Amino acid sequence: MSDNAYLLASKQWYETPALATVRSDFQDEVRSHLPESGWQVRRNDIWLQVDSFVDQVPEQGFKIHVSSIPDCAKALLGLVTRACVARDISFKCAAGPELLAFQNGKNRDRGGGGKFITIYPPSHEAFLDLLETLYQETAGKDFVGPYILSDRRYKDSRVLYYRYGGMKVRRRLMADGLEVAILVGPDGGEVKDLRQAFFSLPPWVEDPFEEADEEDGSVIGGSFEVTAMISATNRGGVYEALDLDSGSTVVIKEARPHVHRTTRGTATIDSHSLLEHEYDVLRHLDGLDCTVRPIKLFKEWEHLFMAEEKVQGIMLRTAAGRAEDLWLPYARNGMSFGDIEPKFYRLGESLLDAVEAIHARGVIISDLSTNNVMVDPDSWDVRLIDFEAAIRVGKDEHMMPALSKWTTPGYVRKQRIASGVVTFEDDYYAASRVLLNTLVPTGALSALNPDCHAAFIGFLLDIGVPEWVADLIEATAAGDVSSARAALAHPNV
Repeated sequence: MSDNAYLLASKQWYETPALATVRSDFQDEVRSHLPESGWQVRRNDIWLQVDSFVDQVPEQGFKIHVSSIPDCAKALLGLVTRACVARDISFKCAAGPELLAFQNGKNRDRGGGGKFITIYPPSHEAFLDLLETLYQETAGKDFVGPYILSDRRYKDSRVLYYRYGGMKVRRRLMADGLEVAILVGPDGGEVKDLRQAFFSLPPWVEDPFEEADEEDGSVIGGSFEVTAMISATNRGGVYEALDLDSGSTVVIKEARPHVHRTTRGTATIDSHSLLEHEYDVLRHLDGLDCTVRPIKLFKEWEHLFMAEEKVQGIMLRTAAGRAEDLWLPYARNGMSFGDIEPKFYRLGESLLDAVEAIHARGVIISDLSTNNVMVDPDSWDVRLIDFEAAIRVGKDEHMMPALSKWTTPGYVRKQRIASGVVTFEDDYYAASRVLLNTLVPTGALSALNPDCHAAFIGFLLDIGVPEWVADLIEATAAGDVSSARAALAHPNV
């Protein structure tokens, strides 16, 4: 299970997921279909375990996984519960709607993402029978869910998947101190039972269904040849690709359907709608030197992709940590602030220019941090990326209840958290945190105590950082652009 699961019960410290408070919707639905005796329902971490007293769960075998979006989850859970009760087959489901949202969220590890219900057939024959029964009962209905990457889809179902794995989990302690789940082969040999972002079978097991021929997916969108993966989340990957038409290198962002689905107010957003929104925002900002140029929005299979210009530079958080640019009050590399002062000056100037230019187009950036500021390592000019949370004033207000929650901890004003409303002033506050975090990484701490910045700025002044730096950060935080510009007029750099 990913580290994010241990933040479900508390946002301040790690806790067992079993302590996460959830609504009783799913438990109530399950219990409404159970007989008076013969079944046990209990909480097990993020799961609601539903066990038949008759069923004998095998050590390992083919499991059935069911995915779902929140809209149809209760109806689908009721259907599955009735089918399992009729056959005395044990299963588990996400313990509540909040945990289904976690399973379908961006931060869920890709090997576990999308799993709403797991069913443990007692035999191979029971597996085949139940899978086909569920297929027939869900066919033609509006049941949809995220594709489960670790599994293989059953026929053309949008919610039914299967994989071979452990049912009564057996673990082995490895040399690195970590425990791993294992499977045992016919010869007694052991292999790791890995939940990966692709379907795989142990060597002695064959897929009981005919495999579809897999197409070469290196060229997508008609003209983009994928050459490398930059990053990947449950929501989708970010890739580097060659544009075969122009010969240029581009970045391609992927959105898997039904992932990261959120409804707030009248707006429902998911990975697809967010990528479409980002493409529209980038087109609105096209022509600015501080943003990236959108190239194409296209669909490949069931996934949505956006090709955009590849920015020449590195992420600000990486640039600030390079040996030649690393200045921290506690660093023992012999550097002084004066060694990076010209770069920091240009960073402040360029960042203010970028925010003002974007605001002049009527766009609130909404989510600004060192994670989405790209910097030229020589000139320290900035380019901003990742505009999925941006708001075009007069056009996107209906999305604000959902997008206002799309934040980076430590870069958000208390007023925004309280009101759920995003303003231009929020961008200036976030820009000030970008500047401060370039000097001292305060992000995680300031998420717990937003008022700690004054202490850090005071400390920087005490150890000799010029006053213009404090003036720039504080004026930017207040949204006082003229005073921030005045601060930049003082230094002799």
